[in-house]
Amino acid sequence: MKWTEQELSHLVVLADMVRNSRKTAVMEDMVECLLYVAKAVREVELPVPVGERMGLLIGRIEDRLRLENDLSRPEALWPRANEGLSGSGS
Repeated sequence: MKWTEQELSHLVVLADMVRNSRKTAVMEDMVECLLYVAKAVREVELPVPVGERMGLLIGRIEDRLRLENDLSRPEALWPRANEGLSGSGS
């Protein structure tokens, strides 16, 4: 199936509305739509500023996911027995 520039532009408008209005109820659906588009192309030519911004956003996403994963591990909440507590003077 081929999407026209008009259909893609409409998707962009919807994505902007969802992001700018923080419409969390439909964010999952929007991410899924954008994921389908991203999976459908093998490569895309982006302006340098867009590519740089996407690199920053991807890094931020990866950092947040890493932090969430670290915080969800029980060992991240408690020091290991052989590490002791920092600042305990021992």
